[in-house]
Amino acid sequence: MKQPWLAVALNLFPLIMGLGYIYIRKWGRFAAVFGLQLTSLLLFTAIGLRDLNPVFLVLLWAFSWFDVYNQAKSYNSQTTQER
Repeated sequence: MKQPWLAVALNLFPLIMGLGYIYIRKWGRFAAVFGLQLTSLLLFTAIGLRDLNPVFLVLLWAFSWFDVYNQAKSYNSQTTQER
């Protein structure tokens, strides 16, 4: 069983978004969130949209809290059904 609150707490670390996904073994979601973080940092800076970068990152960060919580609950329900 995975603790949803711990997954959210791990996702609160802003420098590497998505650590909670690693905790619940959702590697694809971690790669997607981390990839979006890196892409936004590089792309928005390269094309001159530095003002939008913090807005996008905060929205992505907040979305990941809710998503990792729901994914952890889903993980637990799947684990319980398999037993």
